[in-house]
This record gives sequence, C-alpha cells and structure tokens, in this order.
Amino acid sequence: MEQLVEWIELTFPNLKNVEDSFRLIGNEATSKAEFLFKDDYGVDFNVEHSICELLGFKKDRTFHGIGRYIADEIVNIANVTQLVFNCSLTESNYINGKESPFLYNCGIDVPVGYRLARELTDIAYKNLTTSQISHIRVWIVDQNGAPVNLRNDDLVVTLSLKLKKRIAEVSIA
Repeated sequence: MEQLVEWIELTFPNLKNVEDSFRLIGNEATSKAEFLFKDDYGVDFNVEHSICELLGFKKDRTFHGIGRYIADEIVNIANVTQLVFNCSLTESNYINGKESPFLYNCGIDVPVGYRLARELTDIAYKNLTTSQISHIRVWIVDQNGAPVNLRNDDLVVTLSLKLKKRIAEVSIA
C-alpha cells in the first residue's frame, strides 16, 4: 500500500491527503481486494499494463467517489497448486522437471484462505546424503520452486528414519 500511495503522490502532486482518503485493503475473510475512498478519488483499470487481474477486478471496471469498491474475484497474487517439502539430508530427484531434494509433494485442494491439513498415508523413504546428522533443514516451495509464505501458520513436520542393515557383498570365485 505504501508504494501505491507514494506513486499516486508523485504522479498526481495536486491530490491532498492521499494516505487518509485512498485505501487498498485485502479482506482476509473473502480473499478479495477492496478500495475505500473517503474523497472524490477514482480508479480506471482500462489502461495498458493494468494490475486489475492481479487484484481481482475486471478490466472494464471504473469507479470513483466516496465508497467501498470490492473486487469481482479473489486476489490473484500467487497460484500455488503444489506444496513441495524439501530436506537438506535427502538425495535429489526430479519433480516438475527440476532437480530437488524433496521428501514429499502434495497437490493443494482447498480454496485460498482455508487451512490445509494433511496426514500422510503413503510414506516413501529416500536415501540420505550423509551418515552424520548435526542439523536438518526442511523448506517448502510451490510447483515453480518459489518459497511458500505460511502467513504465520504453524507447520509441523515429523521425520522418521528407517535403518537398513547393510550386508557386505561376498563374491565366490
């Protein structure tokens, strides 16, 4: 919001009290963007390089004057369709065409704003890249490898090690 207000003040220096009269907010309950105008402000999305789709508004929307203007669709900031759990101790493999040390990959089947709860039933074990463990790093990325913002939600990851007894190979000559 600060960058938008700063851009408005630089582009339209004659406008007064921009920060108090013009607000762009996100409604966490609906995941939609909202404009709040306390003065005779307006927005026209029918311009080149408009951010209308990003904010969930239609390109032909134009509104002005005191009031509250709610987006038609939810904010389209990031489309996360998969969560990929990576671990610093596992061998890499390919997922979505990219090499990654992933432990688990799951599709997202809940709407934006809802909590995702998943209990694994199909556990897969991967080989470790080390024989000594001093620390473990687990991180989550989306289907494109971009970090996922958990928005201050708690994340619990339980890892289990399955030990395999190694038997020395014997050759009879």
